[in-house]
Amino acid sequence: MRTVFAAVLPLTLLAAALSAPAAAQSKIGVISAPVLLRDAPQVQAAGAKFKAEFQKREDELKSEGKKLDDDINRFRREADTMSPQQRTSTQNDLNTRKTNFDVKQRTFAEQAQARNNELQGDILDKINQAIAEVAKEKGLDLVVKDPAFANESLDVTADVLKKLAAMGDKPAADAKKKKK
Repeated sequence: MRTVFAAVLPLTLLAAALSAPAAAQSKIGVISAPVLLRDAPQVQAAGAKFKAEFQKREDELKSEGKKLDDDINRFRREADTMSPQQRTSTQNDLNTRKTNFDVKQRTFAEQAQARNNELQGDILDKINQAIAEVAKEKGLDLVVKDPAFANESLDVTADVLKKLAAMGDKPAADAKKKKK
């Protein structure tokens, strides 16, 4: 037992000694994802684009929903004064409108979610491209996202934001490759 320990200890010390210089030569950078997702110009542009694409339809749905609710409430108030035939006809009409409205709402929500996911994917592609470019320019071997603690001198978030501002609205290079 003692000879095994005596043989393993020098090997462990040698491995630690050899790996220490390699670790000391590695350059590390850190980024703050919440800052990037809050301050990147592409995030504000995507928000404006999303709003432009979906705001009109959302307003129309809200208006249609309010009108439907008003008609349902009016029916509830006036149902007792209607003839049975008129009550049945109005109730069937309201049920059909409600079903159609629910379908429109679900379709809208699905389309909005899909578009939001697409825009977020584009933003993340651009952020990842900017991080890679900054890492390459600074000669970083590793970029860590949101560490529990990091020396401020390692933070490259501001550099990534500058790179994103310079990129503007052009597509990320990775996105171009995926589409081809």
